[in-house]
Amino acid sequence: MDDQTITQAYRKNLVSYGGIFLLTAFLEMLLAFFLSRSLTRSIQILCEKVDAKNLDDTAVTATANGQPTPVASVNRTTGLVTLASAPANGNGLANVSIAFSKTITGAADQIKKCRFAGL
Repeated sequence: MDDQTITQAYRKNLVSYGGIFLLTAFLEMLLAFFLSRSLTRSIQILCEKVDAKNLDDTAVTATANGQPTPVASVNRTTGLVTLASAPANGNGLANVSIAFSKTITGAADQIKKCRFAGL
């Protein structure tokens, strides 16, 4: 074997290894992207947006999987409730409940005027 044949074989191997490296790096980035999306879903549950704004000054409580969960902060204007820690994965089920109070002007009068109740 001469030096030229060895050099060509070396270059072919180098190109092959470089291609394998780039393909592996691309697959790792793709895997990291999908894993990070699935891992951050539980973090997104950390901030639950309640269905009302301008909440009353009463206590806001939360439960996750039926257990009391500490509330870190409440923005009463926007209705954003931040939990102290992310609850366990609910596997797609609604496992977080947030209790709050909001006074709606005129709602008491509407309720008092009701004559019938359905059970």
